[in-house]
Amino acid sequence: MKTVTLAKIIVDYPIELSYCLALINTNSRYSITPPWVLKSYPAVERIMFLLRSSPCLTGCGYCDQALDVHQGLKRFFGFDNYRTYAGKPLQEKAVQAAVDNKSLLVVFPTGGGKSITFQVPALMSVVSTKGLTVVISPLQSLMKDQVDNLEKLNITDAVTINGLLDPFERAKALERVENGSAFILYISPESLRSKTIERLLLGRNVVRFVIDEAHCFSSWGQDFRVDYLYIGDFIKGFQEMKSLPEGIPVSCFTATAKQKVIEDIRDYFKEKLALELEVFSSNASKAIFIMRCSRSKMRRISTTPLET
Repeated sequence: MKTVTLAKIIVDYPIELSYCLALINTNSRYSITPPWVLKSYPAVERIMFLLRSSPCLTGCGYCDQALDVHQGLKRFFGFDNYRTYAGKPLQEKAVQAAVDNKSLLVVFPTGGGKSITFQVPALMSVVSTKGLTVVISPLQSLMKDQVDNLEKLNITDAVTINGLLDPFERAKALERVENGSAFILYISPESLRSKTIERLLLGRNVVRFVIDEAHCFSSWGQDFRVDYLYIGDFIKGFQEMKSLPEGIPVSCFTATAKQKVIEDIRDYFKEKLALELEVFSSNASKAIFIMRCSRSKMRRISTTPLET
């Protein structure tokens, strides 16, 4: 592995490494690390990630299947290629950044492939680390639509917990997250204040927080929501409760590309969690195109004789 120093892990975390090696070849899709192990040996999550999510120097059969973003897209959604914007492979680059455990901010238009951009890494992490991806969205109907759309593709790894569920549906969703039969959880930002949700997440290996409609962080955004400002506090407290040696990465998604909004989102996560969000914006090339057209037009005007 490129980034795994086994000698150091053997010395610092012998028990955790032994546990990971005993389970590293487990084929059961729904075999998750028990909550008591996560609580007693929090480094297990990080070591398993290093062992199963760090590409080999020369490549191998496992890496080609489990860590290749094109294989992931084909396997889960049946597509051969990612969407491009003005000829640039922004969607592929954003997916790769997530698979590489980076934090990112994605600005794609409505209907421009935002969901697949975070769903592919989430589903790939099921294979590699049995990790749970938490998707935070303010739109309850959209959560249900995304879960339903995945089920139409025979992907049954996602659940939502929101106010539209009756008590039986809510209990069933909680059970699926707890027992490891769900790997993508859609919740509202208000749900983060729930002790039930907190306990639920503490019992799972959370590999990423995805924040949809991220412009709600910014007072410059059209839908500013105070509850969004609690997300960073929750993640920070969550990491401390789990004694994680490294922070959990985040992915932010929005269709609003105002520069001030982007700056607000990036500043928020840098201040709260010391995260640097890499930006993937479909509007960047468009803005450059408009700027170039404007400059070209100005040149034409300046060289055209004035009419008398």
